[in-house]
Amino acid sequence: MGGPRDVEGGALVNDVIIIGAGITGLHAAAELEHLLPSARVLVLEADSRVGGRLRSARVGDTTVDLGGHYFGSKHRRVNALVDRLAKEDRIDHVASFASNPACRSRASGQWKVSPRSEWYFDINGLSKDCPPSEHITILRSVAAFCALEKLVDVEHPWNTPMAKELDALTFQEWIDAQDLPSWIVQMWQISSLGIASVHAREVSLLWWLWYCASNVSLIELGNDYDGGPQQFSVRGGLGALARRYAASLKSDVRVNAPVKHVEHGAEHVTVTLISGEQLKARHVIVAVTPHIAGKRLQFSPPLCEGRTLLHAQPIGHAVKAVLCYREPWWRHTKGANLNTFLSQPDDAGIEWAIETSSNQHRHYALMAFVSDRLVQRVGLEGLKEAVIEAMVEMSGDDRARDVLDVVTYDWSTNPWVGGGPNTAMRPNVLSRLQGVLFASEGERLHFASSEQSPAFAGYVEGGMASAERAVEHVREALLAERGERPRRVTKRALARGTDRLGTMALGAGYAAMTPVWLARPLFDGVWRLLRR
Repeated sequence: MGGPRDVEGGALVNDVIIIGAGITGLHAAAELEHLLPSARVLVLEADSRVGGRLRSARVGDTTVDLGGHYFGSKHRRVNALVDRLAKEDRIDHVASFASNPACRSRASGQWKVSPRSEWYFDINGLSKDCPPSEHITILRSVAAFCALEKLVDVEHPWNTPMAKELDALTFQEWIDAQDLPSWIVQMWQISSLGIASVHAREVSLLWWLWYCASNVSLIELGNDYDGGPQQFSVRGGLGALARRYAASLKSDVRVNAPVKHVEHGAEHVTVTLISGEQLKARHVIVAVTPHIAGKRLQFSPPLCEGRTLLHAQPIGHAVKAVLCYREPWWRHTKGANLNTFLSQPDDAGIEWAIETSSNQHRHYALMAFVSDRLVQRVGLEGLKEAVIEAMVEMSGDDRARDVLDVVTYDWSTNPWVGGGPNTAMRPNVLSRLQGVLFASEGERLHFASSEQSPAFAGYVEGGMASAERAVEHVREALLAERGERPRRVTKRALARGTDRLGTMALGAGYAAMTPVWLARPLFDGVWRLLRR
């Protein structure tokens, strides 16, 4: 590594300070070491541990993830990191599922079990066991959403056709405009709740479309099986992977070093810690979630209006629980091989749960997202018992009480994260973030997080992709300051822009189904006669 550089007054300066030692900050440091081996890099972490939103906990002789947990085969950066640091520890959860797994879901006050063979688009609980009119309604509604998804310019969402109009609506308003049966309404609502821990009424339609499109599609996000983003994890947890990554760096990584203030000027950036210590650098990468950047960090001069707006956005209400058992009893429940569970969106118990077992290691567990309202009702002290009882209700099986252990984590209590899994956007925000979401602030202040990636937003992969983008900005600036001509880095494939052909094709399908949809009472009448 290169030595410290002098600035005015004789103070020492780093080339780059990275604020945050989550996977984004650690990957940014690794990329800088690779692209600029002589650069002096310092990583500052507010917490007592590295990992950020990756957090693991020991349960008996195994470890479970209480934060970022899964990755899929399309997440090439995460897969490369796992191959390098934890190749023997990769777990394929899909390989542990029983054949033709089933989902137990509650809609319109009724519990229902449906096997995977009866689902539309391989989406848990989206059952084909319904009247003909509802088949048509499902296909028509999904076609409408997918057509809008294809319309999104993932690299420049503010340039999406009708961006302002889409951004002015909530996801819930789009759902309500379709006159859908209540259970299909609830399936749409559970999509944002299960994936992002936000209610459909809270978020912009444009943001939700962009989030899904950045991960290929909502159908891809809802795939909990082969090729989906929830297929793999790491034995020992992604928290342990983050620790190994930090240990592999040549850069200095300091924990218990919370930053209070960032002063960015023409010549350098001054970072002030809560302790009062001041550090200087040529560039700073802020590698924390936008929500916590707005809540915990002060900037001078003040940030631009768009970034201030981004930093004012809320974060999901994720409370995560993992229930560990001696045996996978849910695979033998009243003739069904259960592996997923869904509640109604406004239930105050468990919102969503999935099996997260490894047959190879004889580790059997269910992972659950818990309603924040349950935490408010019982408090952290009563949460474990309440989660067990909620799992009994959700599974319809008293064996859910026979736990080896239950571990929970309420991310809203973490002062350096504030919630989870991600910062979400209210209406009328994303369409105003041109020159902000993926960009630097001035010449020396850069931002990276999973929420600020046009590829795989919200996932570990997205955080790593965002880190690479920020590092490329820093690399070009540092080389220019040294009078060196930047060598060309292999151009990474960009996320797609608007797919007008795809939108037209899906729109045509939607239009073609409309006459059939209008005639749905006739189809339902015939269906009822045939079922007598």
